[in-house]
Amino acid sequence: MNVFVAVFADDAKDELNPFTYTLESQICVAHHDVIFSSRKSEFWDRNDWDIVHVMWPDCFVPAMREGKDLCSRLIELKDKGTKIVSTVHNFWSHSHSSEEDYYFAYQIIYSMSDVMVHLGEYSKDKFEGLYRQAKHIVIPHHVYNTIYTDIPCKGDARKYFDYNQGIFVLVFGAFRHIEEKKLMFSVIKANPRIRFVIPRLYELPKGKINMRWVRQRLKHVYYKIKYPNLLCSGDTFVSEANLKYYYAATDISFIPRMNNLNSGNLPLGMLMGHVIVGPSIGNVGELIQSTQNFTYEFGNYESIKEALNKALAAVAQRKGEKNREYALKNWNTKKIAEMYYNTYKSLCNN
Repeated sequence: MNVFVAVFADDAKDELNPFTYTLESQICVAHHDVIFSSRKSEFWDRNDWDIVHVMWPDCFVPAMREGKDLCSRLIELKDKGTKIVSTVHNFWSHSHSSEEDYYFAYQIIYSMSDVMVHLGEYSKDKFEGLYRQAKHIVIPHHVYNTIYTDIPCKGDARKYFDYNQGIFVLVFGAFRHIEEKKLMFSVIKANPRIRFVIPRLYELPKGKINMRWVRQRLKHVYYKIKYPNLLCSGDTFVSEANLKYYYAATDISFIPRMNNLNSGNLPLGMLMGHVIVGPSIGNVGELIQSTQNFTYEFGNYESIKEALNKALAAVAQRKGEKNREYALKNWNTKKIAEMYYNTYKSLCNN
């Protein structure tokens, strides 16, 4: 079974995304009849694909801008028996939502999919009426238990960062909207007794000293004085090693998203034994509620305060350990990879 997986426009970046490479590795270990490729040239040149699995339609836009016809190519492949699978990570492109060709790429992929995989019931319900040609199924976002196997203990992780005792809230990942940053500053200020660890709230440049370096350093000092309960390293990128220490040193994952459909920080936080606080939107809110974690309404500071207080109490009740047990039982890589393999197999047999 030949499976093309569309991830990033740059082939070199494909192996950096744990969502795809952990699933592919697990499928290949369990099933030797599957051969994966993500080389974009092979998508356009080869005609022996059994499955084309599109993770992010964005990856086709550079080729479309060079004159490639994505729609015609998919029709050609489908005429030869290729089945199209798409995993719905987003409604539309995160970074290029206002650009017409990105919107067009998403429309093409979704409207030509034979199977649309959703990470929750929310998007399945939304998309079923829009793309009736496809079969709609739910396969949860897996946890990366095959790569995060040696998580440090809390004591060692806190020594690593020189954190003291108490409960810490981690806000991990990049901010996609200025409103999300404004929300976090307001939340930090309104909850002075809670310590917030936000590695990428702002950038703290390293290396050559110039005016930008000076401005950012002064901003760092300003934030430390104004928000004494904020811990920000100013990282532009967090290594895999540091990621494990950040999660091990903290207790609660706070997800500050205003309009996301999904968030990888939810399963990652649960794998790491965190209590989860996130917005009551999309699949994110649905999964937070179904796992008995805590949601808030974006911009409603009373609901945020209430959710944080409930999360603080849940930490003392060892909710984080229960979250980890749930994630390893229901969302482990082996289980989710088997669900994808069965989806491929059923399509090839029809």
